[in-house]
Amino acid sequence: MACASLRSWPGLEQIGEQGVKAAHRIRLAMDGPEIRKVLPLVTAAAEKRRIPARFLAEATDALCVAEQRPQMYGTVAGHPITDEARVDALRAVLGMRPLGPQPLPRDAITSG
Repeated sequence: MACASLRSWPGLEQIGEQGVKAAHRIRLAMDGPEIRKVLPLVTAAAEKRRIPARFLAEATDALCVAEQRPQMYGTVAGHPITDEARVDALRAVLGMRPLGPQPLPRDAITSG
């Protein structure tokens, strides 16, 4: 696997916004062992703001799902969350919107 030889996860300054999105799509296709190998690189890139922080949340949750564990950030719909009471606080640290109850679409609201 080519990603195993990386010393850092590619960031904006190296490959630009489209390249960062492409690298993220490649990461989305990885299996659990591959994600585990690159997660420290993704973490470092997110901490240095070289990639969007939500990419770290998505990589972390993808690993949890692959390993059949509850996810941390709630980025995978329908998969259990480790600590639902703290998930919004964890998301806030990464600059993500809360999961909390989402408003109904206007057309879903009916009158009386």
